[in-house]
Amino acid sequence: MGGREGRGRGDRREDRERDIVDFLLGDGADEELGESVGYMVGMIAFQALLDYFSAGTWTGAMAVVSANREVPELGRWSSSARR
Repeated sequence: MGGREGRGRGDRREDRERDIVDFLLGDGADEELGESVGYMVGMIAFQALLDYFSAGTWTGAMAVVSANREVPELGRWSSSARR
């Protein structure tokens, strides 16, 4: 049996662990890992700021949408106002 077909789970796990260690010890790993982590932290921080500054506006927007569905005249008025 050649390759990884005949190997047990423990051997495959060791291969994965070795691949991770090789990546972390390789050249450029710090930069690549730092960019990836920084990107994720930046996205989370941006979302948190967006949620903070727009707190409650989504609820207000949904109230307008539901009112637009309930009152057909409002829908006709809003579409004619855009023209």
